[in-house]
Amino acid sequence: MKKAKKRSKPSIISIIASVDEGLGIGYKNKLPWDISEDRKWFKEKTLGHVVVMGANTFRSIIGYLGKPLSGRENIVISGKGGDSYEGVHFVDSLERALKLAKKLEQNGEIFFIGGGRVYASAISYTKRLYLTLVAGIHKVDTLFPKYSAFDKVVYEKTGRSGKYKYTFKVLEKTK
Repeated sequence: MKKAKKRSKPSIISIIASVDEGLGIGYKNKLPWDISEDRKWFKEKTLGHVVVMGANTFRSIIGYLGKPLSGRENIVISGKGGDSYEGVHFVDSLERALKLAKKLEQNGEIFFIGGGRVYASAISYTKRLYLTLVAGIHKVDTLFPKYSAFDKVVYEKTGRSGKYKYTFKVLEKTK
């Protein structure tokens, strides 16, 4: 007797971002704040998953870390391709990124990690938001899209790091 083939559950599509009160997320291709707890939260949530990002976000990560995000499959949406890195895949559209991410994801959740244009394009596909809400309005040149459709609070925790007050919040769409 043949065993039934185990069907894998479709992956949840999520966005993870650090956002100020004016929906600001970046300035000159960098975060406008430095919150170590936010970096730890990001790593904890995305490790072992597929992360999808735009070319500017990828360049920012390379500039900051000197390498792609380890322990994750990195998908970069770029019309130009890019340098060859292990665990990094270049695609030319959000649709191709999602298709590849669904093939590669082993642990049930795909993360869009930036930047602004990727977030704006991906939010309609997204079920869950992992936000670090940073108190105040900061000097930014990139914004996060409005997210009022995410109406269910799954998790919330407030903290402080140096001069920054922040709240970790996980939100989901119920409709």
